[in-house]
Amino acid sequence: MIPIYRQTILDIDITNACPHRCSNCTRLSGHFRKPYFMGIEDFKKAIGASRKYPGLIAIMGGEPCIHPKFREITEFFADNYGGPRRNNGVMPIANLIEYRNTTMSRVIGNKRGLFTSMGDRFYDNYELIMEAYDFLGLNDHQHDGEHQAILVASKELPISEEVRRANIDKCWINAKWSAVVNQAGAYFCEIAGTMDLLFDGGKRAWKVEDNWWMREPREWKEQMFWCDYCGAAQNTPSRRAKDGIDDISPEMVEMLKKAGSNKIRRGNYRVFLPSQYDATKMAARPMEPYLPNGNNKLRIAPNNTCIYPKKLEGVVVSVGCADFLDLTLGWNIKHFDKFVVVTGSADVDTQNVAKKYGATLVISDRYKENRASLNKGKLVNDGVANLDYDDWVLLTDADILLPSNFRAEFNKYVWNPGILYYATRLHTPMNDHEWVRRYQKDERLIKTLKFTHPPTNRMPWGYFQLFNCRAKVLSKLGTKISSEDFQSAGGIDKHFLERWPSHRRQLAPFTVIHMAHGKMGENWTGRNTPPLHFKPTNPVKSTGWLNIGWIDENGYNETFPKKPWGGFVKIARIDTGEYVIGIYMPPPRGNFLMRGPDSNGAHHSGIISEIHRVTFAKANIGKAIIHTENRPFHVGIRPTIRCEKSKKIYASSGKEFSGWGVGHPLASEAGQVCVWNGQIIPRTNFDVFWSNKITDEERLHLVRR
Repeated sequence: MIPIYRQTILDIDITNACPHRCSNCTRLSGHFRKPYFMGIEDFKKAIGASRKYPGLIAIMGGEPCIHPKFREITEFFADNYGGPRRNNGVMPIANLIEYRNTTMSRVIGNKRGLFTSMGDRFYDNYELIMEAYDFLGLNDHQHDGEHQAILVASKELPISEEVRRANIDKCWINAKWSAVVNQAGAYFCEIAGTMDLLFDGGKRAWKVEDNWWMREPREWKEQMFWCDYCGAAQNTPSRRAKDGIDDISPEMVEMLKKAGSNKIRRGNYRVFLPSQYDATKMAARPMEPYLPNGNNKLRIAPNNTCIYPKKLEGVVVSVGCADFLDLTLGWNIKHFDKFVVVTGSADVDTQNVAKKYGATLVISDRYKENRASLNKGKLVNDGVANLDYDDWVLLTDADILLPSNFRAEFNKYVWNPGILYYATRLHTPMNDHEWVRRYQKDERLIKTLKFTHPPTNRMPWGYFQLFNCRAKVLSKLGTKISSEDFQSAGGIDKHFLERWPSHRRQLAPFTVIHMAHGKMGENWTGRNTPPLHFKPTNPVKSTGWLNIGWIDENGYNETFPKKPWGGFVKIARIDTGEYVIGIYMPPPRGNFLMRGPDSNGAHHSGIISEIHRVTFAKANIGKAIIHTENRPFHVGIRPTIRCEKSKKIYASSGKEFSGWGVGHPLASEAGQVCVWNGQIIPRTNFDVFWSNKITDEERLHLVRR
């Protein structure tokens, strides 16, 4: 016998319940009269007592994923034992078993494991499973693999006592498998633990205390009582797992009847008579004895679909974009179980297109609230609220064509619900709707399109954001997944994607086609580009705040439409939606909205004001302080910086103050920083809007000189 501390796996049996009634399952779950579920405090105690165990600790069952507190157990396990959480399964997986065998099958060196027969609860918890566990033992018990007859008692077999004991001493479960902690306590062997719980209420369990697993085999005598009733160490018969029938020796049948076995009561067993035993016909098994021919690639039956997507729904916001939608909706809608088109009450054309192709139509005018030009976030939320919202969702645009085989390819992969997936985007010739019609007849035309500019065409922007409603980052949002603080379609996509940390965003194997129709940002505040193949019946015009650009690490990026001198400018944080308003004086004649590089490479873009002076604070990084001359709003003012780290002032003169936007000191000193209300904030981008008037409420946000 091998001591527990020299074994490679220690199991924690959190439940005997299992929806799969496979034959001769080593957990014997089908024989328990009632299911049990280990309490969370008992689980914590088991982890605490086993924390110095040198091998892999694995959660098992029954089926552990159906435990009502599986998520809580797994979260505690990941936070309190082993190394940091993993980032497994980020890429869409074409073959889960192949991925498991190459990435998550190593026992030596890993610390957290899960044995599961999968099913719906595995699918529901897939994100957490791939993040928390280093090792996965997958076996759906639906294939032609064979399970050994554990319930053929060795004491009933016509074997000499000497041979029987020799076989027990080299039992494969002891040599290659595991000790266990279950609801009764700790055991040297998982089969002994299950039998003791099933037949005797766990009377032989050891107390779960620190280093319980350091006991030597000479101390196991009381628990080894169950080796007489177990067939694992002997060459007992095997049966296909999916038969759902156990082969049981006569004495064990009687013991199971007294224990109230569910399988005995249902008749899901066959009596194996000792007289049938022939050790020569029951040869030793390979390392994976329960798989077809020991083949590790056959852990999941080919017809098992539990790990693949169950449903795909889509949402598109279309206000004034009926001409685009008329070219794309009929092409795209076939891929979805449900597709929602959201538009305003005045956009009759979009409403007609949605009805024409059988989409679910949602009419909402919330996009105009609070003088917003196009609050896309509110419309997205109204669309999502009309989905079943119980699996995968794609947010896309009215001017996007999906691949013709999109759904078929999507269904081939195992997708991680915790990942935001995105696609590559190609652009059609500008304003060429006839190209789209030709492409829909001959998809080889896609080869004529060139890929350009990865930052905008291979990123999780709103043209393709594929996510799952079960994503942890969305768990507290309900169907209100998008921020409603943005007053245009600009910024909302970035805010949404930033709910996922960068390592939880993944390029999917799809390429979509965008109908090019104008400059980036032209339609962020409503439809401004010319119509394509038909004129709108009731044109939807932009009102309220118009998006005129954005601020990023490159400074102010101007977009359509340009506005004359005068009016007001608003900048809004993309991370929070907060905003501030200033009087609009376009550069170079004014400096409320400005970008002014100096000889050292510094610049500031945004709204600045003397009333927001920046006080120095202790910091390990440089702090960008915006300076001007004594004429704070004079033409041609050049911003300069003072770096807190070096105490140097570059091209300084006059007063020190900052405001809202991006400050950029020398890269060698501190890099770029964002400022808001005179304080450094986490890095973000800013949307820039223009309006010729403001309301009394908005006047409260006005920065005065």
